Amino acid sequence: DSSRRILYSQGDPIDRLFLVVAGEVEEARIERRGDRQTTLLERRVGPGKLLGLYDLFYSKEYSTRAKQLPGASVIPLRAVAIDRLIYRFPELRNALAPLTAIERLRTIPFLSRLNQVGLGFVADAAEQLSWQADDPIYRAGERATYLYLINQGQVTLTHPGQPTHWLGNGAAFGFCEEESDGAEAYLYGAMATTQTTAFRIDAAALARIMGHELTRWGNLLRNAVERTLAALPLFGAFSDEQRAMVAGFVSYYHIPINHLIIQQGELNDSLWVLMPGHEARLHALDREGQALQSTGVIGPAYFGEVALRLEMPADSTVEAEANSHWLRLHVNDLDTLGMLVNENLRRKLKLRDHDNALMANLEERRQYAWLQAGEFIVDVCRRHWIVLLRMTWPAQLLFWSLFLPGTLWSIFAGAPGWTTWVLLVIGLIVVGQLAWGLLDYFNDYLIVTNRRVVRQEEVILLRQWRQEAALEQIQNVDISTGFWGNLFGFGDLVIHTAGTAGAIGFDIVANAGRIRKAIFAQREQRQRNVLAEGKGVIQRLL
Repeated sequence: DSSRRILYSQGDPIDRLFLVVAGEVEEARIERRGDRQTTLLERRVGPGKLLGLYDLFYSKEYSTRAKQLPGASVIPLRAVAIDRLIYRFPELRNALAPLTAIERLRTIPFLSRLNQVGLGFVADAAEQLSWQADDPIYRAGERATYLYLINQGQVTLTHPGQPTHWLGNGAAFGFCEEESDGAEAYLYGAMATTQTTAFRIDAAALARIMGHELTRWGNLLRNAVERTLAALPLFGAFSDEQRAMVAGFVSYYHIPINHLIIQQGELNDSLWVLMPGHEARLHALDREGQALQSTGVIGPAYFGEVALRLEMPADSTVEAEANSHWLRLHVNDLDTLGMLVNENLRRKLKLRDHDNALMANLEERRQYAWLQAGEFIVDVCRRHWIVLLRMTWPAQLLFWSLFLPGTLWSIFAGAPGWTTWVLLVIGLIVVGQLAWGLLDYFNDYLIVTNRRVVRQEEVILLRQWRQEAALEQIQNVDISTGFWGNLFGFGDLVIHTAGTAGAIGFDIVANAGRIRKAIFAQREQRQRNVLAEGKGVIQRLL
């Protein structure tokens, strides 16, 4: 009686799991798409498999219908008992199912149409293999039995008379490269160009799970990657061969849930490319720390390209929408490609409106060598111009009382010849003292960066003293002004911190209120960034 062989039906609530002890059990899901009926999540499982486990993890009902084949034997287990056992011993989840593999497969675009139950079926059917550089994976003409999903590494597909395809992390290959699944042999040969790990799955089994043609879907995704990269203005100065090679150095991602990929104010190290038809949102805070209106973006679009030229913090937050596809090019991978083609590819990038920012950042780094990677200057504060007058008063006194009158006397009244030598000595003293005062004035400063506050005092050739505090340690900023401060617009600044620096003082400061405002704005933005980053970590863990 076939009805007795049905273990559970699609859509029923989960009440039992079944451990297969002998024979095989067949699973399948039937979906109606318009007038058509489609079968997917179809597989046969043998002894040792626990049926219904992925439904217990990821669903509230059975995703498939399970039927015992002749000779099969199963042991029913109460779902609530398994649930309680997992609650008591959470590590059992990893022992019962390949969750690490499922989470990696979840980010591979080729499998983006599957839910997590389907990904569990793929993980059960897959095996992970590794190859060293220059190892052949398969040769053209071999029987097309398996399909491969790159976990990490790089693969090239070659065929005489055809362009070489370069594939990186997250790419799929092994689907015959023809428009249907009828071909029985690989058209291209596949070779690992570096140490590579990949998932290998029987192509027929995967087709039954996914319920559609693998070859057409795989070609669609691969062509989309190659066309998108070739059309980016960023790579406009690259040769055709170099643009084709970029595809092997990017990581290809399916992002299943909303996820922050770039955080404003934090160091970004990669170019992110949103694939055509997929969506993202841009968020940003202004200099006052207030949130600006978020903006929706539909691909193709790219973000963070300045990171390929220089370490700089991101100027906005990029949030990937759920089920969006992305390409990521890390700056180190671009440099690796540059070494391979023996060319500095960073210089060939065509950036958008970032040249001035790049040059300004380079100038800052030359002037302030203590800046850390990803740190940039928000505001620079020096003492009021009255301090400069005070530092250079001897030079001014000599100039107005001796040098200028003596020069006029020498020119118009015919002064004795010895006055020329006296004026020369006085002029050298004036220039020397003025230069010393200017250097001393400009070497004393208070700088607010996106990470900390730094105060420096330097006496040329004698000493240099620097005091700093992280933004998170700053508790309060006090400004005191007297009669002359109110009259000329300066004040004494005291920054109170919770760190070992104690209080950081800087007296006779011009625009002290502006500096206090910048410190508080950066401190609040830093706190928001840390909070958002923490939420992102929790989101990834969940």
